[in-house]
Amino acid sequence: MRTKKRLLYLLCSVFLLLGLFLGCASRDDELESAPGSTSEADEALAKAEQVMADAGVEINFRDLQGLGSLADLRQVLPSPLEIAVLEDEQIDEAVDSLYAVLDALGQPVSPAAPILRLGGEVSRSDLAMVHLHLGYLYVLGAIARLERVKGDLYEIEFPDEGEFDPDDPSVYRFRLTEQGQARIDEVSRNPNAEAGDFLQLFSPEQRQAVLDALRLLVDAEVVVEADPRFGIPDEERHAVVTAIYRRDALFHLVESLKIAQDIIPELEEALEKLFDTVGEYLARDMLDQIKEWGFRIDNEAEVIARIESLMQ
Repeated sequence: MRTKKRLLYLLCSVFLLLGLFLGCASRDDELESAPGSTSEADEALAKAEQVMADAGVEINFRDLQGLGSLADLRQVLPSPLEIAVLEDEQIDEAVDSLYAVLDALGQPVSPAAPILRLGGEVSRSDLAMVHLHLGYLYVLGAIARLERVKGDLYEIEFPDEGEFDPDDPSVYRFRLTEQGQARIDEVSRNPNAEAGDFLQLFSPEQRQAVLDALRLLVDAEVVVEADPRFGIPDEERHAVVTAIYRRDALFHLVESLKIAQDIIPELEEALEKLFDTVGEYLARDMLDQIKEWGFRIDNEAEVIARIESLMQ
């Protein structure tokens, strides 16, 4: 129940200003079919919302009433341990249903077909909500994968309640544990160490989690080269199902901002906090670390340039 509430409070916090601007307490107060919407889109959105409710990550605008201000992002984000209990199948189904909404609204999203620009007849509030849902679900999926297999090698740092540093805007950070750092340091002292010496410190499941998480967060194409000498018989790449996960977290957070800032500019600050958490303090920091440990990043320049452009 605590997990469900914290996840709900995050999403409610980000949409507080949007909800107040719309002047409604729930989607039930809107038209039965939003302007520019379709019955197919409404049905797909209802399904996605139900799946998210079952997983504990739903939004209900009725719950926004009584909130006084936009909550500190770091105080409402769930901890990695709370995220790890979510089931991949629930997140997958919610993501798939939300893409069905975009498809039904004539807003197809795929790497080969970037999202169309908005027309005035499409419900912008619905689209902003869908993109924010998607971006957040991608983040949940990435952290869940990392957290479940971390062992004693690494951890996802998260400030304990009451220990938030106002001068440190980060929330999640990928860090080696004390034991993990000791192992990396031991390999680093070997002047003849190869990439495989570092990579074999990670279990196959841990390497896969790294590959998948960075694909979900920023569409990074990270590769582990095959080297049987170190127990890596085949090349390893992300295993994210791209038929479901068409883009990445950063893409959808940007799209939500593009839409929402036309409705109420004050929403930009809240979304920028999510950009910083996803792009700079988790993905960028993680990329900088893993390339020192033998992981190959095929599109590193492209990904870094994209993150930096959004952080300006």
